[in-house]
Amino acid sequence: MDSVDRKRIHGPDKSVLPLPLLDSQHESVTSKTTLNPSARFDGRTHEEVRPLFARTAMVSQANGSAYIEVGCIKIICAVYGPKQITTKSKSGDHHSGGRISCDVRLAPFAGLKRKGYMKDTNEHSLAKNLATALTPSLLLAHLPKSQIDIHIQILQATAGHVSASSTSSATVLPPPSFATNLSLLLSPCITVASLALADAGIEMMDSVVGCSVGLFRRTDKNSLFWMVDPSEEERETRALGGGVWVGNAVVGVMPSVGRISGLVVDGDVGDVGVLMEAVNVCVDACAKVHDVVVKKALVDGFHAASSPVSGSSSAV
Repeated sequence: MDSVDRKRIHGPDKSVLPLPLLDSQHESVTSKTTLNPSARFDGRTHEEVRPLFARTAMVSQANGSAYIEVGCIKIICAVYGPKQITTKSKSGDHHSGGRISCDVRLAPFAGLKRKGYMKDTNEHSLAKNLATALTPSLLLAHLPKSQIDIHIQILQATAGHVSASSTSSATVLPPPSFATNLSLLLSPCITVASLALADAGIEMMDSVVGCSVGLFRRTDKNSLFWMVDPSEEERETRALGGGVWVGNAVVGVMPSVGRISGLVVDGDVGDVGVLMEAVNVCVDACAKVHDVVVKKALVDGFHAASSPVSGSSSAV
């Protein structure tokens, strides 16, 4: 008789210790950033983005879906529609074409501190900025009296925070909250939503790729410097090294068309020239991500969907 309990989902044979949750990991991050402020924690240059994992056709019940991992951030998106809008009070002007509805939810277990199930204002802001970045890429004029629902679930949003007790009294760190990581979450949300829309077969001008840039002020000089796609550790431990975080910008780019579909700037930047320089670098980074990751994920997803084997999926 088989002694295996088939009613229980067994874990993997090999597991990985969650190092970002340990205090020793925080100390190593702080020491590396403090010793060499000009270098990044993971060895990237200021213009490089983090490694990205993308996969389409993840939710079988949805018309289109996608999953993305960027660093410690894990996000899944499902697209439903287009569907007809029958209620006149909700349809608005039928001649203006269709519309999209974005819903972004942070899972209760996504952060170090368990979150409630009620939707807060930060999630509303994230959904609004997401809709603004995606709308210019969609041909909604071809979908009158219809709506496309985009549902995003953030499975993991943080990898750990540096304790405020290890910082000096003169250093001001951003609070470890969902609002702090809003810029870190918006850019992958834009990319995964665009992948899910393309997987659903929605007519688009181009796929939208999101990228963020962090702006820091040097402690020894009154000058700014930027870093593309900053991680959570860099944003917080930079205050202990050669710079203090002062702001960030999130850019949504349609690389094939050469247009910026959305731009969100937060913080006290001050120098517009440095900001525009950082935005231009983000545009180039989005083009590279689009050519290497987005196109391959969509092509693999198309071949997997046309495969005679049922239940296949695509990965990159």
